[in-house]
Amino acid sequence: MKAFFAGLIATLLGGSQVLAQIQTEATCAASFSWQENSLNQSPCLIAAYLQGACSAGVWDLPALPRAADGSRQAYNPPDATARNPCTCSWAVYNLISACAACQDGAWASWSLWSTNCTIANLIASQPFPPNVQVPSGTVIPEYAGKDPSTWTGSRFNVTEARVIGSHNIEISTTSSPSSTGSAPSSSNTSSSSNDASSGPAVGPIVGGVVGGILGLLLIAVLAAFLLCPARFRRGQKAGASESQEKQPDGTISQPPAGGSVLTYILQITRLIRLWCHNSILSSRS
Repeated sequence: MKAFFAGLIATLLGGSQVLAQIQTEATCAASFSWQENSLNQSPCLIAAYLQGACSAGVWDLPALPRAADGSRQAYNPPDATARNPCTCSWAVYNLISACAACQDGAWASWSLWSTNCTIANLIASQPFPPNVQVPSGTVIPEYAGKDPSTWTGSRFNVTEARVIGSHNIEISTTSSPSSTGSAPSSSNTSSSSNDASSGPAVGPIVGGVVGGILGLLLIAVLAAFLLCPARFRRGQKAGASESQEKQPDGTISQPPAGGSVLTYILQITRLIRLWCHNSILSSRS
């Protein structure tokens, strides 16, 4: 009995290992090696990885079947049952088309491929859906990140893709931190965050201005008090004749619009001197 259960468990575990995999039977011609990513993976295998991201990590991309005349056919666009954010992505369309091209096959236009995707609103305005993790076992080549509607005739173009593929870099996606290149809309969140953080810090600026004003005000007060005792002593010696001194105006004139900080300090100094003058008069009475 133990041997039976041990064998059953081994069979189940072995079956799960067979199912949980990404593979393809498609083989590309050697002349299309430029389609490979930096991991030397063909567009067929990369497409299998990306479609597997929406199917529990399992995907088997078959080779293109041959027609009766020997020519290869095209991969079918996703129908109402097969459509999902992965199969409807720019990257999968471009890679499936590249996979067909390297097998000397045909491929659909973007408008035909995305028909059922548009109906279900499954097309993201970036190479791969931002809420789906790009499998860690692959990277997306730059040509696969191109908006399919910008190909000539809105159909994957081998010549144009080869020019892009010669750059030999990967695109960047929010879910694939290991890749580099053209950034999607989530870097915009990062870019927006960087823009916000690189702006001037309001707190320190306000604090510096207030501190500077208070410092100048303190200097004005100290200067006024240094002058005040001298005026007080002169008042004691002058006697009654000093009582005829004209009393300064007790009002602070409004500084002109746009006046400097120095103007305000002079007005405050004048007020303190007025207080000193009143103190002299009070000491005589």
